Amino acid sequence: MRFDIGASSDAFRLDERWYDIWREVTPDVVAYFRPYTWIVFPVHIRHVSTLAHLVPWHQDAAYVALMARQHQRVVTCFVPVEFAPSAGSTLELALGEFPLLLHKPDGNHGAGIDGIDFQSVVRYELRFGDAIVFGDHVPHRTVPAMNGMIERRSFEYRMVRPEEALWNKDYFDLETRSFVRRTDVEPT
Repeated sequence: MRFDIGASSDAFRLDERWYDIWREVTPDVVAYFRPYTWIVFPVHIRHVSTLAHLVPWHQDAAYVALMARQHQRVVTCFVPVEFAPSAGSTLELALGEFPLLLHKPDGNHGAGIDGIDFQSVVRYELRFGDAIVFGDHVPHRTVPAMNGMIERRSFEYRMVRPEEALWNKDYFDLETRSFVRRTDVEPT
């Protein structure tokens, strides 16, 4: 199922080196992400290469709701890892504030928004090293590049507030630049 949407295997995602880019961030970057300073491990890595890999309109909160263990809130940091990110597929985001919208399964994708025409959307022309950071209620989808190309590789780092971290799960802490696990509270 993961490969049907262009997602990488767990064996590939479990490499702690994918977090090395966070070890060098400056204090002002850490301040930008506060209070969302714990990054979920493992990272979500995608290689989008076919039309079937394009994700329909959805909110990340709807995907989180499908998981056995759910974070209360997440912030996503989408990082294309191409030298020319605007040459491949990218994200299109709906502008505005939205509640959690009704989702239903959409092909191989766990959740999609059906029947809503978003009036105001944005697609950023990303350059090498750029990222898009957005909250879990922002409707977004994957779209081909303006030239029609689809091929793209990306990291999607999910960030949470430490007090909302799941018990006995691994995270990368931006404040300490190390891996951590919340063990202070038993699940109820």
